[in-house]
Amino acid sequence: MPEHCLDHRVAHQHLRSRAILLARNSKYLAHSGNGKLSTSYPAGESALERILRDLSAELPGAHGAGILSDLRYREVPLYVRYGGFAERWTEHDGTRVPAIRRPDGTLVPDPREPAFSVPDWVRIPDCLAESVAVRTSSAQSPYRVAGWEHHYLAMQQMPGTSLGNWLALHYPLTRRDSTEADLLACRERALAVMAQVQRIIGEIHRRGIVFGELHALNVLVDGDDTVSLVDFEMAIEAGSGDRLTLGAPGFPAPADRPGFEIDEQPPDWSLVRKQIAEAVLTSATPERRDRLFPGDIEQFRAAGAGFAVGAAGVLHSLHVTGAGRYPEHEQWLLGSVRREPPARPGFFDGSHGIAYVLEEFGYHDEADRLLTEAQALVAQTTDHGLGSGLAGIGLTRLHFATSRGDNEFGRQALDTAVQLAEALDTAAPPGRFARAGLLSGWTGPALLFLRLYERTGEAAWLVFADQALDRDLEECVQADDGSLQVRDGARRTLRYLGVGSAGILVVAEQLARHRPEAKVCRSLPGLREACRGEFVLHPGLLHGRCGLAAALSFGPAPDRRVREAVDLHLARLSWRATPFRGGRAPLLRLSTDVSTGSTGILRTLSALLDGTELLPFLGTTGTGTARPAT
Repeated sequence: MPEHCLDHRVAHQHLRSRAILLARNSKYLAHSGNGKLSTSYPAGESALERILRDLSAELPGAHGAGILSDLRYREVPLYVRYGGFAERWTEHDGTRVPAIRRPDGTLVPDPREPAFSVPDWVRIPDCLAESVAVRTSSAQSPYRVAGWEHHYLAMQQMPGTSLGNWLALHYPLTRRDSTEADLLACRERALAVMAQVQRIIGEIHRRGIVFGELHALNVLVDGDDTVSLVDFEMAIEAGSGDRLTLGAPGFPAPADRPGFEIDEQPPDWSLVRKQIAEAVLTSATPERRDRLFPGDIEQFRAAGAGFAVGAAGVLHSLHVTGAGRYPEHEQWLLGSVRREPPARPGFFDGSHGIAYVLEEFGYHDEADRLLTEAQALVAQTTDHGLGSGLAGIGLTRLHFATSRGDNEFGRQALDTAVQLAEALDTAAPPGRFARAGLLSGWTGPALLFLRLYERTGEAAWLVFADQALDRDLEECVQADDGSLQVRDGARRTLRYLGVGSAGILVVAEQLARHRPEAKVCRSLPGLREACRGEFVLHPGLLHGRCGLAAALSFGPAPDRRVREAVDLHLARLSWRATPFRGGRAPLLRLSTDVSTGSTGILRTLSALLDGTELLPFLGTTGTGTARPAT
């Protein structure tokens, strides 16, 4: 059309790209622009007739979207409308609306409804008489419509409010004085509503139809909690092979889902893991000297190189989860520790964690140099924890003793363990704020004692492990739901992997395999219960949802409640997923690190789905690992 208009000096406009065309045809934009690619403004009937005749000769057999507000010319995608194109406005029923001018100069509303019409003073040109006749004959009603490209759906107005509004009206925790009975009643009502949704979707599927757009705004709940589904405009026949191209943001099914799976949307974990890895790699900034990957601000304390929140942990996670090795990024890590050697000796925040990764990647000389330079810092360390202290240092030494067959590293690991065992008797009582758990509590030393027992067979190390875990249990309190959580100050309790119940649970479950009579075993049900809770602020591994899901998998063969809890935790990860340059990140701030971000989630999925080690030294999950649905 643009070339024809230029040749005949006809005013026109057109959309400049495919992306703009798709945007103009999206679901929630004004219907007045739907289906339109190019518009011309012929001056008079003869110009109109010429352009329709010439363009229709060039478009035989062509197909295009129907334009509800316009009159179709013959059987080609050419449409005609009478209306204003210069911007004019008038008042109508108290509202400012687009206007056209009558022959006497009066401004009147320019109707832009989904139906073709002309003002009462306009005579339809003779060249459009045939098209008007076709339009009139095919617009008979009710219901049976033939001979036109549109599909029509008969609808009935249903009572009720949307599911989201229904929940807001009835959710008991929005009121100050809610009781336990209120919570239970809301739970029963919500389950009953969801059961109706599942039943209706099942009925739709039994009729061979895919609903296509299942979300809270399309579920109506009336005054007696009866459910209706609305908005069937996206419905398709299950076997048609049609693909849905529209939908409410955030709810369309992935493009690879066929038929009924569009409504069911089971997670494709292999795709999710691939997207997470792609997002991590896309976010790398090797041109920066202060950090390689975005993550927690704590990484700048160690020049962006550490294990918990730096490049060492990210690169190691990509490797162990099957996403590959990246030598150019490994060179960045080597350059970082050469420029600015770690100022801390710990595993998660210092030199021993980086040395562990470099050793795994084959940079043995660099790993030796880091450990040698850290000896003075180790000698000054009194922290017993796995994150920054002696437990992580001892476990690293034990790992090097095994991987290299080096007895000197084994002797150093043993000396560290003895130092920690002696400190058990003189350890300070619990403080005001929480330390118990994997990173800062006595659970870290308990893990070292366990690994020494597995290496030496000396049962005394199991006794020390039980005593160390009991130290952390002294910081726990029982909640009203029977769960055992770590007290943090006067008003808060924690249940996470880094600090909280989940970290204690992971090591206690492993001790129970070797020593079922251990004192800590009596606390296992309460620790497990703490990890089942749904309300979690962050998705990450050490201080979020992934740590809870992973901890549950270290126990014996899980019952139905545990399996459902793991599945629910993993399903809730979607709440924090953010598309990022073709990949997927877990938070709006795009953290990639092991502690708070993408690679911690990647490690969790790999541990649950493939049985890989969740974190260094933790070992693999239990024989009855809860496997999420795929």
